[in-house]
Amino acid sequence: MVILYLKNTNIMNKLILFIFILSSKFGYSQNASTEHFWGTVPKYSEILDFSGKPIPIGDNGNINGSPLLQEKWSLGLISLTNGVKYADSSLNYSLFDDKLFLKKNDNTYPINLPVKEFSLLNSKDTAKIYLFQSGYPAINDKNSLTFYEVLFAGNFLKLLKWEHKKIVENSNYGSASQKEYSLINEYFVFMPKSNRMVDLGMKVNLNELRKTVPEYEKDISSYISSHKLNTKRDEDLIQLFYFLDSGKQ
Repeated sequence: MVILYLKNTNIMNKLILFIFILSSKFGYSQNASTEHFWGTVPKYSEILDFSGKPIPIGDNGNINGSPLLQEKWSLGLISLTNGVKYADSSLNYSLFDDKLFLKKNDNTYPINLPVKEFSLLNSKDTAKIYLFQSGYPAINDKNSLTFYEVLFAGNFLKLLKWEHKKIVENSNYGSASQKEYSLINEYFVFMPKSNRMVDLGMKVNLNELRKTVPEYEKDISSYISSHKLNTKRDEDLIQLFYFLDSGKQ
């Protein structure tokens, strides 16, 4: 099971604020009151292997970089498929293992529970929150258990980003080869009304976007005619999809 522990009142206050931000930012329908929330969470439990030792994260000292989403562990909220919510002040996500981990006393523990979605406070910019969700239709080599970062969640369109880290080996002339974690991104559009997933590839191409979602072709052309759009920036893509989704209201 998962650990829930609050080191001090400041963490509790931050978590309550965090839950409030999540409810406002993403329009959650669940009751996020503190009484309801804390009532569903066990106070203390932990995950160990069969020998009683903490299970380590998928990391390796001879590989440059990190498999994790963030360098620093942060406050997070986890929603299971059965509706139960868990919170912890020190969570992180391994893009290499595609697993959630929590940290306690410098030990790391995998969360081996059926997670539907989770949110993490951005450790570099606390005004931002990462939201990851599973349960989307299968596409390519991905299935309903695959986690996507939700960049934009509208009524008609969702902009999703699949993120993964793999180990690559770089060889330099005259020196030993070195392994490192390399980040891969792939973008998708989900259409809730038709339960349809569209693969946008590793880089969003506006011409291809017009072809893959032809019902939005005119709106895309209208937006880029009056806005400077850099498809390499998630923030710019979010603004585009906000425009496309709001036009269908």
